[in-house]
Amino acid sequence: MKQPPYVFICFVVFVSAGAWGLYWIPQRLLLESGMTGGWGTLGQYLISLGVLLPVAIWRVYKGHQIGLRHWLCGLLLGSGAIFYANSFLVTEVIRALVFFYL
Repeated sequence: MKQPPYVFICFVVFVSAGAWGLYWIPQRLLLESGMTGGWGTLGQYLISLGVLLPVAIWRVYKGHQIGLRHWLCGLLLGSGAIFYANSFLVTEVIRALVFFYL
């Protein structure tokens, strides 16, 4: 039996929301291991940069766009993500979630 096309989309959104909801766990573990302040956040985003930078270089080499036209949007979204990540370190998890989702 063939599934409707939106079932896969719903599953992906469910998994993504669950993973994003668990984002605070590594933040707290890094804080407990001695990475104070935003160093844990910086470490997590540097890992992402290390994974995505070769993809961006490959796309430039192939002549594809990498989205540099939308730098302001990226700056604002990235700043929001960093503030979200650091909020888990300065307050309780539930307060940070309520603040950012309401």
